[in-house]
Amino acid sequence: MWQSEQHLQELASVPLSRDPQVVRLIAEKNMWDTGDKCLHLIFHLLSRRTWSFVQHSAPPECYAGILSSDMVLRQDDTMSCHDSN
Repeated sequence: MWQSEQHLQELASVPLSRDPQVVRLIAEKNMWDTGDKCLHLIFHLLSRRTWSFVQHSAPPECYAGILSSDMVLRQDDTMSCHDSN
């Protein structure tokens, strides 16, 4: 599962890092928006990477309607999934 990926855990831990280089970079007075940019970059990378994991480790979206309470939608989606295979 994507939650156990070491590189994602390390990336998510960067904002909480006590590493002197990270602290100095975020606290730099001449670059007032560095902290915000670092957080936005980290969240962007995490969201893209986790989305790619989800896409490749879950069933195709065409199966979502099969779980619907609407019988017609369920039948239509079942047929479309069989037709696409």
